[in-house]
Amino acid sequence: MSILAGLLALTLVVIPLDDRPVTLQLPRMLGAIAGTTVATPPRALLGRYLRFGEPDAILRWLRADAPADAAAFIVSTDMLAYGGLIASRTPATPEFLALSRLRELAAFRRIRPRAGFAAFGTVMRLAPTGVPDAGAAAGFFAAAPVWPLIQQYANLPDPPQTTADIATAARRPRRTSS
Repeated sequence: MSILAGLLALTLVVIPLDDRPVTLQLPRMLGAIAGTTVATPPRALLGRYLRFGEPDAILRWLRADAPADAAAFIVSTDMLAYGGLIASRTPATPEFLALSRLRELAAFRRIRPRAGFAAFGTVMRLAPTGVPDAGAAAGFFAAAPVWPLIQQYANLPDPPQTTADIATAARRPRRTSS
């Protein structure tokens, strides 16, 4: 077998950011083009839109079911710490829990010393994704009518430049300290 054929015959494990085609299906398709197997956790563990992924179940999958011959792991820290992109933008996961999940990933890496590991995170934007206060999003922390106000504030220049910007910033609710 040539060196190139040996490199392409690798098995990679990808823990995607979420279940969207660009993050779940595209890595598999690129692997197929390259002749590389790309294994991912079961889709049901990745959540769907406002139903967050299951980081603890994904960690169990890594330990018990991820391919033993995996040469590399590419891991979304947003998925493993919080349950995906949308989950990472909510206050739902306590810091201690997110950190404990990342420590579990570090422990898993130690039992796979020959495998390569790459972890990635998403830079959070200030304004959350807007969703209607209906259906699956009913009661979501950033559902309308709250998110347009947060988005408007997030889009202000710092410091405010125009009279209108100053007036908008002055109208925002002030946080009081206790």
